[in-house]
Amino acid sequence: RAAPIRVSARGAPFGPLVSHPVRPCDVAFIARRVRKMGTRDPDEDETAFPRGGGGGVGNNFDGDTPGANASGKRRKMFEETDEMPFGHSKSPTSSSAKEKTFVESLKYKTMRVGMKILGVVCETSERGLVVSLPNGLKGNVTRAEAGEAFYHEKTGKRKGKMMNEESDDDDNDDEKSDSESSDSEDETGAPPLSLQAAFQVGQLVRCVVNRLEKGKSGGKRIDLTTRVSKTCAGLTKESLADGVNVPAEVVSVEDHGFVLSFGIDGAPPGFLPRKATAPGRGLVQGSLLDVVLTGADRETKDDDENETNESEKSEKRKPKRLAPAKRNVLTVTADPKRVANAVTHETDTTSLGTLLPGMLVNARVKSVLVDGIGVNFMTYFVANCDAFHVADASSKGSVESMKVHGPATDLARTHKVGDRFRARVVFVDVETKRVGVSLRPHLIRYGAPELVSGIGKQSKQESDTDADAAATVDATDVLLGVTYALPKIGAVCETAVVRRVDASVGVLLELTHVNELTQKKTTTLGYCHISDASDGHVEKLEKVFKVGGKTKCRVLGRRPLDGISTVSCRNSVIDQPFLTLDELVPGMKVRGEVLAIESYGAMVKLAPGVKALCPPNHVSDIPGRTSSQKVKEGANLQFRVLSVDRLRKRVTVTHKKSLVKSDLTVVSSLKSAIVGTRCHGVVTGVEPYGVFVSLFGEARGLAGLQDLGLTVNQPPKEAYEVGQVVRCTVTRSDSLNVRKLKLSLIDGGDFGGGSVDREGTGFETEGGNAYETTDGPDPGTVFDFVTVKSVDIETGAVRVKLPLEGGYGTVTKAHLSDCPATGTQLLESLTPGSQLGPVLVLESKSAKRVVLSRKLSLITSAKENKLPETVADLLVGGRYPGYVASVSSSGVFVRFLGRLTGLAPPSGLVSFSSGGSVSKKGKGNKPTDPSDRFQLGQTVFAKVTAVDATTATPRVSLSLSGSVNSSTPKPGNQSAALAALGLDSCLIRQVFADIDALDFLAESRGDQDADDDDGKMVLSKEAASKFTPGTKISVTVSQTREYGILGDCGLDENAVVVIGNDQLDGKKDQKKDGSVVTCVVLDVDRREGIVDCGARAGLLESVDSKKKSASKSTRGKKSETDDLQPGTNVTAVIELLKPAFMVVSLPGHGGLVGYCAGRAVNAGFGERVDTDDAWSPLGMVGETVSLTVVTDGTRNGGRLLLVADDALLGDTSDGHDGVSRNGGGGSVGGGTDHPVGAVLDAVVLEKHVQQVIVSLPGGGKARLHATEMPLTSTSVSSKKKSAKGLDTSKGGYVDTATPVFHTTHEGDSISVVVCGPAGDRGTMLEVSARRSSSDAKSAFAAAAAHGSQDGGNAGVLGTAALATLEHGVLFAHAVVAQVSAQVLAVLIAPGLTVRLPRIETGCDVESLKIPLDKRFAIGARCGFLTALTSDVARKKMTATLRTLNDRTVTRGVSLPVIVTKIVPNGGGVFCQVTGTRRARAHVCDLSDAVTPNPWKKFSVGDVVHAAVVDVSEDGGEIDVSFKTGDFSSKTNPGTDTTQNSSSASSLAPGASVGGYVKNVTKGGLFVALTRNVDARVKMCNLSDTFVDDPQTVFPKGSVVSGTVLSVDSHGNVEMTLRSDGGDASAVRDGSSGAENRTPVEIGAVTMGTVRAVQTYGVFVTLDGSGRSGLCHISQFADDIIKDGLDSHVRTGERVRVKVLGVDLETAKISLGMKPSLFTTDDDDDDAGNALAVNTKKEDVLVADETDDEEDEEEADDEDEDEDD
Repeated sequence: RAAPIRVSARGAPFGPLVSHPVRPCDVAFIARRVRKMGTRDPDEDETAFPRGGGGGVGNNFDGDTPGANASGKRRKMFEETDEMPFGHSKSPTSSSAKEKTFVESLKYKTMRVGMKILGVVCETSERGLVVSLPNGLKGNVTRAEAGEAFYHEKTGKRKGKMMNEESDDDDNDDEKSDSESSDSEDETGAPPLSLQAAFQVGQLVRCVVNRLEKGKSGGKRIDLTTRVSKTCAGLTKESLADGVNVPAEVVSVEDHGFVLSFGIDGAPPGFLPRKATAPGRGLVQGSLLDVVLTGADRETKDDDENETNESEKSEKRKPKRLAPAKRNVLTVTADPKRVANAVTHETDTTSLGTLLPGMLVNARVKSVLVDGIGVNFMTYFVANCDAFHVADASSKGSVESMKVHGPATDLARTHKVGDRFRARVVFVDVETKRVGVSLRPHLIRYGAPELVSGIGKQSKQESDTDADAAATVDATDVLLGVTYALPKIGAVCETAVVRRVDASVGVLLELTHVNELTQKKTTTLGYCHISDASDGHVEKLEKVFKVGGKTKCRVLGRRPLDGISTVSCRNSVIDQPFLTLDELVPGMKVRGEVLAIESYGAMVKLAPGVKALCPPNHVSDIPGRTSSQKVKEGANLQFRVLSVDRLRKRVTVTHKKSLVKSDLTVVSSLKSAIVGTRCHGVVTGVEPYGVFVSLFGEARGLAGLQDLGLTVNQPPKEAYEVGQVVRCTVTRSDSLNVRKLKLSLIDGGDFGGGSVDREGTGFETEGGNAYETTDGPDPGTVFDFVTVKSVDIETGAVRVKLPLEGGYGTVTKAHLSDCPATGTQLLESLTPGSQLGPVLVLESKSAKRVVLSRKLSLITSAKENKLPETVADLLVGGRYPGYVASVSSSGVFVRFLGRLTGLAPPSGLVSFSSGGSVSKKGKGNKPTDPSDRFQLGQTVFAKVTAVDATTATPRVSLSLSGSVNSSTPKPGNQSAALAALGLDSCLIRQVFADIDALDFLAESRGDQDADDDDGKMVLSKEAASKFTPGTKISVTVSQTREYGILGDCGLDENAVVVIGNDQLDGKKDQKKDGSVVTCVVLDVDRREGIVDCGARAGLLESVDSKKKSASKSTRGKKSETDDLQPGTNVTAVIELLKPAFMVVSLPGHGGLVGYCAGRAVNAGFGERVDTDDAWSPLGMVGETVSLTVVTDGTRNGGRLLLVADDALLGDTSDGHDGVSRNGGGGSVGGGTDHPVGAVLDAVVLEKHVQQVIVSLPGGGKARLHATEMPLTSTSVSSKKKSAKGLDTSKGGYVDTATPVFHTTHEGDSISVVVCGPAGDRGTMLEVSARRSSSDAKSAFAAAAAHGSQDGGNAGVLGTAALATLEHGVLFAHAVVAQVSAQVLAVLIAPGLTVRLPRIETGCDVESLKIPLDKRFAIGARCGFLTALTSDVARKKMTATLRTLNDRTVTRGVSLPVIVTKIVPNGGGVFCQVTGTRRARAHVCDLSDAVTPNPWKKFSVGDVVHAAVVDVSEDGGEIDVSFKTGDFSSKTNPGTDTTQNSSSASSLAPGASVGGYVKNVTKGGLFVALTRNVDARVKMCNLSDTFVDDPQTVFPKGSVVSGTVLSVDSHGNVEMTLRSDGGDASAVRDGSSGAENRTPVEIGAVTMGTVRAVQTYGVFVTLDGSGRSGLCHISQFADDIIKDGLDSHVRTGERVRVKVLGVDLETAKISLGMKPSLFTTDDDDDDAGNALAVNTKKEDVLVADETDDEEDEEEADDEDEDEDD
């Protein structure tokens, strides 16, 4: 029983911690059967060293062609760019193969059971999947083989059994899988699994071939499985390394994520957080997906462990990284970009069995062939890439629209030997050791999110009109994306260009078409099989199709994985009206052949592969008849399509004559179901209350009794019957369901009791409609005016008609205005026929359902294209106007254009939810519940703080806090001023725009109805012009009220003057009826006839001063508004308070009257927001405020508009520096009112290692982080600075030994400055003891610019550090947080931690050798840190304690490195150079001399000096050396050290050299002389004697020495290990060795060694001279050889030969071995030869009597010797 682990009650690795024992389903107890790993056959390497002249073969294909070396020509053993990494063979191919010049692509006949292939799902159903494979193949996945969950569902196992459990079906692989599923629940009570929900069309899946057999129709069938236990067969738990891309299956769905299974025995389960899922992908149990291990896991501890003391507890609480195989749970991510970019690298466990299709690898072109390329990857793997999967042709210098989106046809131009790139593995066959890769862009990027979103949007638009079209998603469109979309099926290409002709196979054509998604001309490729090349028989494609020629073709289908189309050039196919079911639409007239007559209808063949059903009631036009004489088997008849179910691939047609020949409109969807449309339909039901009629497609309707045209008391059954064709008219259309139409069967347009509902639907049948066939105007469209059709006061909905017959829309009460007060008045004033505008289209669901808004804030932003509609339009940190869509305790939901919605959480409402008075008079506290302040539809100004696009519905985080008006714009530019002044300027402008609209409506109403006084204008324009604001008038008091006095003036008899109590200076009692009061006009309400005036003494004095100054001199004097440009700050006095605005006077400008909004937009208009007319956040009447000019008196009806700072309007938070424009500080939380930048005296309350908690004046708390403490200012002598614990490496002094808070104690007083909130909860402040007030404000501004002003994300100071610490910036305040053996974690700021690898903590070997825990102390500073990279969005930063110069890696420099890996047997040493870069030391660079086992003097973790000897151009590959001679270049960095002894040019023939055995085969060996030079030693040159087993004599990594034989122009070196330094194989592969001219005498008899056996003769190397000769088959034996020479002699055998001839010019030697050639003298000469052998080869063909006698004599002599 395993140890308990922490799991939630639902089995997930999170939630409340409870102890449960590990279940058997969580740990695999039965080991997976041992699979035989793919070991390399030594015979495969024979091709590199063929004995006796045997030629090599190509290194890309299996060779099965006999006579591979019949030509006898010598094969090159080296290629110019063929540099295999050290430790691996050069050519892992069969020695009997002939080098091929073509690629054998994946075909059905080359497929094997167990082969792993990459595929894409093209069809899904509950019975199984259809998967598209490479090269146009297709496979089927039954339901049981789709996943472990579906397999266990079939076998009846519980779903818990599937996690990491070895499947028991290995012995049942040959059994057929039952694809049928049960709709009922299983035995456990769980609902049945949904295969269609688990997989989606266009999804890439990894498959394994399960079975290859013939299908039911006789074709070839490929059965696949996608079960992870099969696809991951061969992988072990050690294969699950961080960053690896592996398939996984969803085991269970939890609240916060998904539990996954990898199908690997003993592997821990995976966990996928919801935020890490792919957008748009809904996961259920059984879903298959690709994931990447993130490595964000930690070790879990048992609950029952004994913890002895606090230090041990603290130590155990520290997270500890474990290897993935040792973790309990593996956290993964399914982010599409990370999955697509996860590169698989070589590891110690890598083998052919661990390769999976879909892996991304770094590859290199090894050979370019006629129809593909050969590549190398992972050092020793070889793969093929056929012509359909090579990269795109180079588009350099070409127009993008003319670029061909498909595989290149000229491979020699596109691919060069040695080119490096990334490739995607598409299939792996372990048995035949074949691997296929693809370079296609759509497979490299592993999907097309661009098109997924596009398709989703299109489907959403069509969902209301055509459900079938929305449900149809093509796998090719999903996989390729918008840019690379293929032509639609059935499209005809008139001028297709021939690009490649594959003899006897097919033709590759270039297709030019218009992309339906981008509406741009695009060029793609299509492939025409030889069977579709012509209607007739084609002998040779080369004669019919010429490269560059043009032909006509038609698209038949698509090959999703290959990214090309399938086309046909047959005229019979091109002339077909349609080819696939997708081309059929309801109402289309078609011809078809009747195949069969069944009880359920007639089966009709419309086209090859397209069948339809004609239901019984549609066979005849006569109601009730289900048969017809014309409809019989074999008949070719005219039909009409009734419906098309693309999801189920079903088509129904009708043969009713009335429907087939009907010319009326086809009503099949909501788009065509327009009110007033006349159409034909079929009666499907007759009821007492009406008749049910079926139209085309999914359209259905009901005609009520009043719409049947019946006589009185006539029942419907007397006039209508089922199957009858009727003519009907659409009278009403349900905007949501096409099955609920209201119809009328009355002909002639008289609809009886039911009238056509034109007004209710928003459509007019007369005159047409501009949006009848579209979805209405696009969101963001602005109409200058609309016409009101109806007004519903109760619901607040205003129905309007769009201009230009553009349909109808709705404006709700909340969207009539930015100001609710004036919006309510506007709603009450609107009547049908009124003009309203401008309006903005917020959402366009259809032409009937257009949602509009009249909010000036939204319209202004939309006109400037600044109003977001999608997530792509949002910028983090940007501010956008929106409206409240919903309010709850979790926050405020804000919506923009369309359905784009974001959430402002309570932390984003800090300025409105904190306590504290907002009124100068103590008006009360702010409401704390968001619903009390915000109402639906209210205008808000939201700042984007974060965007999470990884979820199906992107999540947008907003903040409604912060000052909108936070900066003063430059005067003179009104547009810039309005943009800078923010949304409040729109609010005041909206108020007076509403007032002007109300006045206009009142005037219009007065002109239309002179007898009705309600709503008419009281004051005319002429009368109102007499009461100009700011004008001084005399008023006679007529009445005295509680709120003030009423008076009359002689300017207009209808005007009533009102003077409030605040304007009477306390002298209200002195104003008796009839007394005269001098006052100044403040505001005029024309509709009510009220003139508001002010009589304050200060106001009168200001006006009088203006008159006096004007009377002195008027010549050349500017007007009072000349210097009041937008953006000008002015001092104003509050004169009048109204619900929507307030009136102020400007004393400095002669009492000029202006208008200002009385509240901030984000302050809210909820129920509990105070709207008292006598109170405003700015103050009371007579108080002075500072305002900013928005527009002068020349605009807005002559009104002077101003705006106040948000802090004065009730928004106490600040979005930038914590200080308002008027100098007032805004509270940042923490229960205090301390603004950012405030300097305070704090007292230490709590002390911790990394921070202290301090109390602030007023009772609040704050956090003082260790990184915010000042540096020690004590002067240190030069001697002291060199002491331990002092970092002086960068010219400064940092104490690295003493903790920062060593001298800080509780109760100490510290001077701090407020930097912002500490965390997003707002309960504590962040303070600093080393920053000034201005520095704190700058840091807060930097954090606010990235959306962290509320303390979220990395915090205020952490975000500021990420934003300001650029590359190369020094930082001295970093504090050590944690120390381990190899990593140092340091704190840069609160919430920001940087982890430094050991190599980045020192510049020299001596310091790096000291353990980190002895060099650094937790809580102390680490020294001068240099920033390298910073990413605000990801909250990550990299840094180093080294200088930039010390970590620069260039050729010739010397630097410290840390040994990370040692590869024995000559593999070299790998080491770490920087935190992100690794280097390799070649075995020849490990020591100065060639010594045995030089790698043994190194150990992992050693810190040593190394010299950089080579750096690749991209800097990714670094070679270092430990040789003393290579350190001499450190004084001259950049010196090229490769042009010395490391170069082959420095070697000369005859030179003595030594090296390490690199690779050994039966044919010889390679010797590494230097890191760049390898030498080849042939078999004959291994030793003076014959070496039978080279692998035993020369193990890898052993030291050998020899002599250089030759060095060619390509740097290829030949050497010998023979003592005489000679070449024992002068002749190779039948070629003469002219370099060896040792004299050979004709007639000489000598011994030799067989070097090669060919069909025409035997090559023999002669002893002594080392020259080789040929013994022709005619000279081999005296009789005829019938069974081949290889049956009589073998390579390496010792033979006796006689020299028959020597060609002095060619140095060729002819030999003979026939017994008849030898005499007795020859035997004597042979016996005298020092190298002769006292045995003679017996001729097995001729039994010579003389030889027999000699043998008997020799036997007798041997017996005598034994007797003696």
